[in-house]
Amino acid sequence: MASTAGAHTSADASGPPTRSRKRKLTSDIWDDFTPIYDDDGTLVQGQCIHCDTIFPTSKKSGSSQCRRHRLACTEKAKLDELIGSMQPDDARIPAIKWFKYDRDKALDELVRMIVLHELPFRIVEYVGFRRFVASLC
Repeated sequence: MASTAGAHTSADASGPPTRSRKRKLTSDIWDDFTPIYDDDGTLVQGQCIHCDTIFPTSKKSGSSQCRRHRLACTEKAKLDELIGSMQPDDARIPAIKWFKYDRDKALDELVRMIVLHELPFRIVEYVGFRRFVASLC
């Protein structure tokens, strides 16, 4: 029996093997929603990052519900209002941009900062540092 190590394929009697690889999410709604996958790796739901409401987002239902919710989400409206009030009046000052928190990128940047500035590794144990990191979430 031949081994297919590293290949993620599934075969059944009805057709050829298929890859179980997640598709890249290209819609702009994923800036405001977290994808939820089932055990097979199929996208089934999207969770609003502002109010934690969950909507179905399968191939059958599409992502229109998420798009409509994004326009009506009160928590997102509050955040947008706050960001809008923080915009500078002076055009020379860069405006605040929307960002999506990426844990892995933040960890990489923390390690880079510690090494670049030759800080002690136990800086992450300092109370002030922990308060700063807690404020990011």
